[in-house]
Amino acid sequence: MEKQFIAEVKILGGIWHNNIVKLLCCIRGKTTKLLVYEYMDKQCLHKWLHGKKKGLTTQVLNWETRLKIAIGAAQGLCYMHHDCSPPIVHRDIKSSNILVDSDFNVKIADFGLAKMMASEGDPETASAIVGTFGYIARNHIYHGNAEYSRTRKVDAKSDIYSFGVVLSELTTEEKQLTGNEDMNLRKTTKLLVYEYMDKQCLHKWLHGKKKGLTTQVLNWETRLKIAIGAAQGLCYMHHDCSPPIVHRDIKSSNILVDSDFNVKIADFGLAKMMASEGDPETASAIVEPLVTLPRNTAEQKSGREERHLQFWRSTLGIDNGKRSSDRK
Repeated sequence: MEKQFIAEVKILGGIWHNNIVKLLCCIRGKTTKLLVYEYMDKQCLHKWLHGKKKGLTTQVLNWETRLKIAIGAAQGLCYMHHDCSPPIVHRDIKSSNILVDSDFNVKIADFGLAKMMASEGDPETASAIVGTFGYIARNHIYHGNAEYSRTRKVDAKSDIYSFGVVLSELTTEEKQLTGNEDMNLRKTTKLLVYEYMDKQCLHKWLHGKKKGLTTQVLNWETRLKIAIGAAQGLCYMHHDCSPPIVHRDIKSSNILVDSDFNVKIADFGLAKMMASEGDPETASAIVEPLVTLPRNTAEQKSGREERHLQFWRSTLGIDNGKRSSDRK
């Protein structure tokens, strides 16, 4: 406790950031050690996701608020890792150490296990594995990792992994298992974090709840902009990537748009890299909705001409606003 008390006072006494909890004062006596922080009236993120406040989560923690929390925590970590000199590694990032105020502004707290790195490229040597199981990367847990067992060096990557676990909690509301060292990030949880596209997907504008706004917002200039943007993305994948990439699931729901209707192609879970420019990768099965496939799919080739048909069908939706139906 003495070591953690000194570490927290030393680190928090020398840094200042909007997303780092402020240490107001410290009191140290023969039998008493007290740290006084600024008051955070919404307490910690863990209580909102898993504690007594969980029933209010869906009402209060909408996606805009969750994104605000994630960005705030990321900004705090970025300050510690890149703007502090020497850089600081927290080593115990978890949802209970992320505090929120009345407006859900974020403060990272509990620096008792934090370490200052000697320099940007020389991570501090750790005397033992620290942190909370469930938030620690596998290669920091298992001593079978020869490099970690030999050096026992901890760098900013440990915080990044822990932050990824927090993002998983924030999006899925699944509580991480913290009982022992064999329990880290849930095997059932796989999370990919992409850039935020606030206008969501093209499908919703053409066929979903936003359909009523289509004629008002999606004028012909905007529709042409969407079509050209998607075509440019496909052109890059097919001609500029080495090896070329075939998406295999081009459809309006995989075409995302931002606030200015700039296009991003998404969902590469079914994508394939072709062996060479003229040798398309052989597909093991038909993998996308039949409505977007050409009639020669019996050959089971993932050539670019098939993606061109999918893109053409997507642009038909932009043109006439009609929804394609699966062909039986």
